[in-house]
Amino acid sequence: MISTVGTRLALEVDASQQQSNAQARYIPPAKSFSMNANKFLPILAVAVTVLWSPLLAEEPPSKPTHVKALMQVKLDRAKGILEGLTLEDYDKIASNARALKLLSMESGWNVYQTDQYITLSQHFRQNADRIIEAAGEQDIHRAALSYVALTVSCVECHSFLRKNKMEQKREPE
Repeated sequence: MISTVGTRLALEVDASQQQSNAQARYIPPAKSFSMNANKFLPILAVAVTVLWSPLLAEEPPSKPTHVKALMQVKLDRAKGILEGLTLEDYDKIASNARALKLLSMESGWNVYQTDQYITLSQHFRQNADRIIEAAGEQDIHRAALSYVALTVSCVECHSFLRKNKMEQKREPE
């Protein structure tokens, strides 16, 4: 069988004349992708449009605020402490705890000036100090318990902030 572009030419040899003359017979081309493309491309275009339209309609994410950026750094440093605890890397534990303590003194950290918020921030710093101290003494268990206390202080503060925001929304202006 011999093929050319767009057509197929097949030589069929008649069994009875196999030794004498070969007869050539034209076989029309099979339906190929190019012939079906007229049907396929519009379907593909609709599918791509349907799949991409929700993504194109979304607004781009807003730029993070200073507080969001601070909280992301806080989360990264807390993860660094956890990593240090799992590896018993006391330098990593202490350096991340020190960074958290310094971060808690940033102006962007102090979003509320209430007695309760100030107390929660002080507890956070005290727990960071306990982690630093335990890491300095290479006491992995005390460092781990202090990390848990630090995490609890984060949860308490965030709960306070959510509750405070909800109460502010309820108050008539």
